[in-house]
Amino acid sequence: DLAESEPEKVAAMASDVKRYRQDVLRSAQANRPFLVGHPERPITVLPAQDGKCKGPSVKRSDSAPNCSFFTNIRTTEDTLYWELEFLQSGTYSVWIHYTATESAVGKKLKMSFAENEFVGSIPAAHESPLRGDQNDRVTRKSESLMKNFQITKLGSLSLNAKRAMCELKLVESIDQPGGIEIQAIEFRPEKD
Repeated sequence: DLAESEPEKVAAMASDVKRYRQDVLRSAQANRPFLVGHPERPITVLPAQDGKCKGPSVKRSDSAPNCSFFTNIRTTEDTLYWELEFLQSGTYSVWIHYTATESAVGKKLKMSFAENEFVGSIPAAHESPLRGDQNDRVTRKSESLMKNFQITKLGSLSLNAKRAMCELKLVESIDQPGGIEIQAIEFRPEKD
């Protein structure tokens, strides 16, 4: 037992742990937003792995969030969301990395941030098979396979610098088989 044989070392280690908890753990924010509009990083990508979803149909492509995407987006209640903080006011174009079946073409998606919103639509079907397992050495248990995603501009938002929740959802449900999958959303500043 070190406490009996070397009490000075034990006291020093306890002091180091206390200082670590005060300096590092207290300063770490558990609920940090994605920063958008940084002057040195004008394009911000919001990957699905860092977003959240809710709704009766939508889910992650697998239970582990890394490399996952949102799948089975079919109803107006299916919502994707990220907490964002815009560092600079301005107009940002919004791009989605998506796949969509033919039944989703023309379906409208609403993007909202605080009091600002716009509606864009899925311009074309883009279906992609799952890939990646042909390179695996061990059978996957919870890691997602990948797809090739199409990137398209959904619309634009004029925003003030602030922190709020960003949401993406369908305006009308997809009644036929199929749906939409989202891997990421990008914000790009538009030039005035």
